[in-house]
Amino acid sequence: RYSNTRAYSQSKLVNILHAKELAMRFKVFGAATTCYTALHPSLKDVTGQYFVDSNKSNCSTYGRDPELAHKLWTFSQELIDKHSLS
Repeated sequence: RYSNTRAYSQSKLVNILHAKELAMRFKVFGAATTCYTALHPSLKDVTGQYFVDSNKSNCSTYGRDPELAHKLWTFSQELIDKHSLS
């Protein structure tokens, strides 16, 4: 059975495990940009932007493609729905 709390907990666990594995694979891995964008007061109302080394930057053409973003969202939702036990 699907549980919102369990799904949330699992997603947080996946984030932690991914960060730990990433840190092991790339010893120089840091989270400065993530922390900056999450916590800096000047970015309080900033959303949907791409940052590199704590600076706003342009991502690839693919990263700016709203149609591709929509397709990914739809695919992910269909995959979740297909494998959901609800």
